[in-house]
Amino acid sequence: EFNMIHPPDVIPKYAPDAIIGKVGTGAPAPAAAAAGGAAAPLLDKAGSKTRDWARSEKNRKVRMEGEGKIPGWIGALCYMVLGFMKEIL
Repeated sequence: EFNMIHPPDVIPKYAPDAIIGKVGTGAPAPAAAAAGGAAAPLLDKAGSKTRDWARSEKNRKVRMEGEGKIPGWIGALCYMVLGFMKEIL
């Protein structure tokens, strides 16, 4: 498909340093390094505290289930108008 819509000299003209070849003809990748090398995860810290998101998830659930300070369809209309004004200004 690429050759159907591009002229034949487009790759040498715009990407002369591109490597062009068939997929799967290269040498096999080397085996992964042992733990602690360059392949080790950067953010994996032993002994670090993990965060407990239970309270945050509970608060979000309560916030999403309830209504705002202005209940009913009038509140929905007010919040919609406020949302539009926030986007415009």
